[in-house]
Amino acid sequence: MRSPPDLQRVLDGLGDADCRRIIGELDEARTASEIADACDIHLSTVYRKLELLTGAGLVEERTRLRDGGHHTHEYEPAFESIQISLDGSQQFDISVVMRERTAAAQLTTIWTEIRETL
Repeated sequence: MRSPPDLQRVLDGLGDADCRRIIGELDEARTASEIADACDIHLSTVYRKLELLTGAGLVEERTRLRDGGHHTHEYEPAFESIQISLDGSQQFDISVVMRERTAAAQLTTIWTEIRETL
């Protein structure tokens, strides 16, 4: 089970124009190169922004398995919707509706974690 995203990290991600462009292009899982091409952002910048977005819990990274053993990473949104509000005591609150994870996505995440520990 995923923990809810941290408010400040979400705000940092959403406050960045490049991060918003990246999220806007993730209508399907894409590699960093595909994102860089679609957003017209330098690849090294895309990797930094994806790190920010995955750290904020807004984007998920998974391994795309390919024939021949040359696997690549792909990214997709981790949420359906985000609502940021100010409550009666003037405190910010965040409500995030996370995407349902398919069995295939869960297996890919497990595989990625195992590979990272080896």
